[in-house]
Amino acid sequence: MKNLVVPIAALILVALVGCGPSAEQKKMVADLTTEVTSMMNDAKSSLGDLDKAAGDITTSLSGADSLMMKYPKGTEAINGAVTQLKSAKDRLMSVKDNVSSWINAYKAPDLTKMKFDQVIADLKKNKDELTTATSEIKGALSAASAAIDGYKNVASTLMSKVAAKTPMKKK
Repeated sequence: MKNLVVPIAALILVALVGCGPSAEQKKMVADLTTEVTSMMNDAKSSLGDLDKAAGDITTSLSGADSLMMKYPKGTEAINGAVTQLKSAKDRLMSVKDNVSSWINAYKAPDLTKMKFDQVIADLKKNKDELTTATSEIKGALSAASAAIDGYKNVASTLMSKVAAKTPMKKK
């Protein structure tokens, strides 16, 4: 009986040690966590780009009223550009709110409190959500840029038409 105590204790110890994640599993979790963290940091830094684009839209919108007063015949084109600017700004703010909320609610899965498979599933889900968020950020920034360019094009077209009709003064 004494001879069996040592082997049984060793088997219990091996069973307990073997229940935890392997070194390979820990590395896999660490690598995926690093990737998700990097993506999240990129998304955070993009929030500033969203704010800057929204500010640029606000600046463009502030000039629209004076543009309409100067060029009443261009009201339809100006209104179209203003509608695009407002839509782009709404999209920017919506994406910013969604991404900010996601980032604030994020909690990294903990391998010490969860099973390996669940940690990996959560990390992959987070990675997919961040990929979607990144696409939404890029799309919103692209739409904002196009709206700003469209407004600038309308403004410069109106100004150039008036400049072409204005006779030059002789010296």
